[in-house]
Amino acid sequence: MTDPAAKRRFVVGACAVLIVAAALRFARLDTNSFWVDEINVLSFVRSNHFLDHLRTQGGPFEPPLHFVLVWLATRLPIGFETAARLPAAVAGVAEVGMVILLARRLTRRHDIAILAGLFLAVAPFAVRYSQENRYYTLFSALHLATWWLVVRALDRRDRGAFLWWGVGVGLMFLAHPFAPLVLGAQLVAIWRMTRARTVAAGSNPIPPDDGLALRVRAGAIVAAVVAGPWFVWGAIRWIPDLLGGRSYELNPREREAVGISFDLFKRTTEWLLGNSARWTLLIVLLVALTIGAVTAAEPRLRRVAWWVSGYTVGFVVVLVPLTQVLRTYLAMRRIEFLVAPVVLVAAIGVVATAHRVRSWRGDVVAQRYRVTIVLTVAGLSVAAVLAYYSTEKTNYRALAEVIARVPAQDLIVVGPVDERWPASINAYLRWGGVHRDLTFVVAGRGLPNLRFRGGRVVWITGSAPEQPGFRTNALNSVADLQVIAGDRSAPGAIVAWFASTTVPSSDAALHRELEIVRALPVILPPPEGSSLPWWPITGR
Repeated sequence: MTDPAAKRRFVVGACAVLIVAAALRFARLDTNSFWVDEINVLSFVRSNHFLDHLRTQGGPFEPPLHFVLVWLATRLPIGFETAARLPAAVAGVAEVGMVILLARRLTRRHDIAILAGLFLAVAPFAVRYSQENRYYTLFSALHLATWWLVVRALDRRDRGAFLWWGVGVGLMFLAHPFAPLVLGAQLVAIWRMTRARTVAAGSNPIPPDDGLALRVRAGAIVAAVVAGPWFVWGAIRWIPDLLGGRSYELNPREREAVGISFDLFKRTTEWLLGNSARWTLLIVLLVALTIGAVTAAEPRLRRVAWWVSGYTVGFVVVLVPLTQVLRTYLAMRRIEFLVAPVVLVAAIGVVATAHRVRSWRGDVVAQRYRVTIVLTVAGLSVAAVLAYYSTEKTNYRALAEVIARVPAQDLIVVGPVDERWPASINAYLRWGGVHRDLTFVVAGRGLPNLRFRGGRVVWITGSAPEQPGFRTNALNSVADLQVIAGDRSAPGAIVAWFASTTVPSSDAALHRELEIVRALPVILPPPEGSSLPWWPITGR
């Protein structure tokens, strides 16, 4: 029977961790403007018949759950950017709660569960994507919830538990295209755990549970009932489109192939554990704790650590061929959900290494070690979160303000931009009440037909046109821009805005300026980071 006092301490600790998680995720939620991916999400939500639009444009890779939640959130009487980010922030808190429940279920220990929750609550990468209008943290919460539900169902062995697992799986399928991979791993876990139950110590086998297959099947049916209508309705459109030659690849052009290499895992570790493009003290400590979990933990906890670690690494490996099929890079934001299993293993590492210290130096030293390690991880994580708070997204708010102030007779030219951006830029301006005709220079396409009509030209560009005649202001603090995190097939980049004005004297002068702008890069490489002593702490 559970000690009531221990249970109360666990509940109080879990609530305290959730309060910390909520405070970090809701702080400064509206400070930065949307960047282009967030605009695209709200563009779907604000379109007429948005589910049909999502089905047509997003295909099978844009499930609807996050979009529906954003649609509901934007009914609130608050700014559209803050409202649209609320589902991600709430899901970010939920993923912390779910890692606590899953860790307790897997390890049967309250202390590991609280530590795992604390480490995820302050994890800088998890905080970052809890504040973006995308579905990453929603999937993470459902990913953890379905694992908790399946382990719970295997413990209880009753039909109701498997039906709830089916509900969770159905919602997960409506949240992220990686859901089939998670379900496949869960079915393997069910098979492995069932097989393990058929063998007992000595020569007396435990009879197999003949009803388990039926209960698993019942859960799968519930999942199909929850998620099936969307995919059946979608297939009515997707199959004819595919047969007609349409591609649902994520990028229209070829990309350098993602490769399985040490560098891939190094960059994955840096971003997931530190929200950083280089190693920090936090990353080193979490990696050391993970190694401690898989080497020093007592046998049961060590098995959990090995399985969770293998699952995490295996997911990265499986995604490499998938990125090639979809013509994309391994964007670290797409695997934000892997932060949770890593910090769970790190929490096991704290307990395992403390146990070793106890055997060497006694209880007092072990307790001091444990407190020191936890406070160090939490302190370094919060320092990295505070460094993240000082960063910027692409400043569309400033862009809208600049365009709103341009006199009607002046010409506004935006670019060069990716071919998918003009619609997003026009949408953001429209939401802010800015209605202007813009001329876009699209990378890889021909130049627009500009005619000199006297007056000024305002150029909105992704990098500064450092040429005579251009008076340029940066709309972003370039040094503080958030880096797009990915593997080496898509080098790290920042997306900035600059506003320049010129006063051409003729058609010829205007076209010379257009040629200068055309040659500018669409995105910029990240600036050099800080030096000692700050970068080992902040990663910037």
